[in-house]
Amino acid sequence: ITARVQNDWPSDPAMQRHLIDRQASAYAQLVRACEAMVKNEYSAQIIDFACTSWPDDYEMALHTLKRQLASSKAFFEYTRPAVPADVLQQFKEKTFEEWPGDYEMKLHVLETELDAWLKTNRVQLDAR
Repeated sequence: ITARVQNDWPSDPAMQRHLIDRQASAYAQLVRACEAMVKNEYSAQIIDFACTSWPDDYEMALHTLKRQLASSKAFFEYTRPAVPADVLQQFKEKTFEEWPGDYEMKLHVLETELDAWLKTNRVQLDAR
């Protein structure tokens, strides 16, 4: 942390101190969050995604971890009453394969795909 901050802000010790404090705090929070997670393939994938996406920025890694956890929960609990259950499951499986490790994108693509599916099927139903 220190070496990167000193390199980025070589003539600003106040900014260096500020960023070191923020990064050190985020690192500690990230470690605690990772330690609190149940150890399994799911958690390992989310931790790996967050940490490899931002290897030198602990604030962003922590932010990404939190977003991935929230998005994964939303993805797995996602329902859409207007969409038949089997169709929803097919889209979830397709999306899951297309975006390994990135639950935020899985959720976004799932919602986008289902919006398009609903529009297409409404047009077909209206044409009858």
